[in-house]
Amino acid sequence: MSTSRQLNHYWTLPTQQKFLSRFSQLLEQGFSIAQALDVMTSLFKKEAIDFMLNCCASGQSFATTLEACHFEKRIVYIVRCSEEAGSLLQGLQKSAQYSDYHLQSKTELNKKLRYPVSLFALIIVILASVYFFFFPQLDSFYNSFNIEGDQSLLNSILLILGIVLAFFVLIGCFSFLTLKWHGKRFQMKMKYFLFHYPLLRQLFQKVFSYYFSSQWLVFLNCGLPLKESLLMMRNFETIPMIQLIIYEFQTQLEAGVSLEDVFHQSPYFTPYFKLIMKHALQIGQVHTELGYYTKSELQMLTTMLNNTFKIIQFTFLMLIGFIIILIYLSLLQPVFQMAQLI
Repeated sequence: MSTSRQLNHYWTLPTQQKFLSRFSQLLEQGFSIAQALDVMTSLFKKEAIDFMLNCCASGQSFATTLEACHFEKRIVYIVRCSEEAGSLLQGLQKSAQYSDYHLQSKTELNKKLRYPVSLFALIIVILASVYFFFFPQLDSFYNSFNIEGDQSLLNSILLILGIVLAFFVLIGCFSFLTLKWHGKRFQMKMKYFLFHYPLLRQLFQKVFSYYFSSQWLVFLNCGLPLKESLLMMRNFETIPMIQLIIYEFQTQLEAGVSLEDVFHQSPYFTPYFKLIMKHALQIGQVHTELGYYTKSELQMLTTMLNNTFKIIQFTFLMLIGFIIILIYLSLLQPVFQMAQLI
């Protein structure tokens, strides 16, 4: 057990994806599990692979072995379902595809967020440096000539940026609480707030529709029936608000409401997603239609994010230029006063 805990931080999502991809390739080429793991010792940490070998040698299933190594829960479930159906290789390939997709999405989002956040942080650092280091030196220089510098412009800039920074911090705090805090009353209020007001509702309907469909597709790929896959979604979901919404769906289904009506009456999905689900349920091709929807929606959301971050980048660059001009103007007044004295 101590070895398992020690290897917990080794099996990061990129390492999991690499392992699943290489391991499934070896099995596809005809290697046994033990032989494939022996090959893996040259590609990964020997202690980690030895732990897997010991688990398999003790009679544990491969899914249980991955679970003991703290692999992502959905990956373990995909492998377990396939292993129980007698197709371990297919489960490993599906889990490799899922982890690759999840990793790419996470990397792409981090890459898009990193630049505007870094740019905004750079603005704060530059202004703080000017305010705390440059201006005191400049004031002492002006005071030697009995000239008073005017910092009102810079103070106004810092006040505006402070308000903007406080706004972003507030959004960050609410986002963290929404994603992590399990208080039901708070989640109910946040759910009402996000899906009640028109502008927020349109945005979060798009995000939720894509997230819901992509996660539901994971369990449908395991061959689960529609209602059972929704139950598994709730069991594996880590975001409290999503858990609450899925629980609402299950309550309606248990009350005898059809799945088509549940989606149609729900305020959490876009009209387009509801239309897709209505068509998919009528023809009995939910898995296929969700796959098409997820791919097209991912492209649309990626384009929307790209356009949004272009606007943010342009706004920040304009703000930097505006700040430079205002700082320059705040410096000119004492210079003109000095010129008049001379």
